[in-house]
Amino acid sequence: MTSRSRMSFAVVGAAALAAAALIIGTAYGNASAAHADALAVLDQQTADLTAQVEASDVALAAQNDRATAAGARLNAALATAEPWKTELAVGADAELTTLEQAAAALSGTGNVATTVALTTHDTTPAIALPDPNARPAAPEAPVIVGLRAELADRDARLADVTERADSLEQTADDYAAAWRARIATWATTTADAAAAANPHAPTALQTVSSTKDQLVAVEDVFGAGVPQTMQALRDGVTAMQAEEAAWQQAEAARVAEAARAAAEASRRSASSGGSSGGSSRGGSSGGGGSSGGGASGGGAAVSGSGIDRTGELLGLVNQARAAAGLGSLGSSSSLAGTSCAQSQWMSDTGRFEHGATSGWRGENIAWGFSSAQSVFTAWMNSEGHRENILRPGFTRMGACQVGAYWTQQFG
Repeated sequence: MTSRSRMSFAVVGAAALAAAALIIGTAYGNASAAHADALAVLDQQTADLTAQVEASDVALAAQNDRATAAGARLNAALATAEPWKTELAVGADAELTTLEQAAAALSGTGNVATTVALTTHDTTPAIALPDPNARPAAPEAPVIVGLRAELADRDARLADVTERADSLEQTADDYAAAWRARIATWATTTADAAAAANPHAPTALQTVSSTKDQLVAVEDVFGAGVPQTMQALRDGVTAMQAEEAAWQQAEAARVAEAARAAAEASRRSASSGGSSGGSSRGGSSGGGGSSGGGASGGGAAVSGSGIDRTGELLGLVNQARAAAGLGSLGSSSSLAGTSCAQSQWMSDTGRFEHGATSGWRGENIAWGFSSAQSVFTAWMNSEGHRENILRPGFTRMGACQVGAYWTQQFG
């Protein structure tokens, strides 16, 4: 081989080596770039899945808190309502029983709060993320698989806790609504029964009615103030009973005094002789008015503290006389004056007797009545008084009230 041939071979060899080196370098560079891209994709997938796991843990904790709060609210409601069953005489109640069974089913052990207690889930992925300073030559697929498994596990737990929280809140709301209706019914029934049984207790009735309205309108039936309001209603009913008892006692005393006074008046009338009439016990002084027969206006003062009742009584008298086929009486101012004098004398002396005045042909007296109608009714129910009112020979009448004393004179 010549020297020229050897030189050509050397040149060709050098070129071949250079080309081979270039090919090898390019291949190595391409492999390095692909590796870097794969690592970047792995990093992004890992970061995304880690963020999703952390977000799922936050949601899981929030739902767990919601379920725990709903369980505690339901537990408190069950404890508060237990004595109400006896106090309100609820007895066997299918709706309440169903709701309480639902609460027990949620609790498992009877304690609702424990059913939603979940072990805190570790937010660290089950498979550790690769060390960024010691990356492997190829992506670690198990890292992604592990994170996805963690996310699926949390999502399952989240769905379970959310369902429990929803069930607990709904059961607590339904239980509150059921008791709200029963307390409203109890308050209304209690107040109505108290009003019917104690008709003479208006002061305490106002308190009972107001308290009943509060219970009927209550929103938070298991709120702290509801038991106190229920007790206030019971206390109001007790106050109504006391007020009614006091009224009954006072009424009994009034009736007894009326009977005593009537008996005394009858005795005095029987022993007084001369003029007709006696008395009966009634109420307080009455008001005025006017009537026909030429009568002056009723209720006018004629002398001293006397009130002319001629007008009021004359109308009643003439109606009774007309029904009996008798003529009407006329009004007499002179008889009204002497009637006032008679009533004033009885009021001053306390003596329930006839004869303090003269100039009349017939006289009726009474004590303690509240109105012209009531005293007229009493006189018409008494034989001697009625004879004066219906006496055919009388033509005029005057009447007067002084305090509790009434006088009617005829001429």
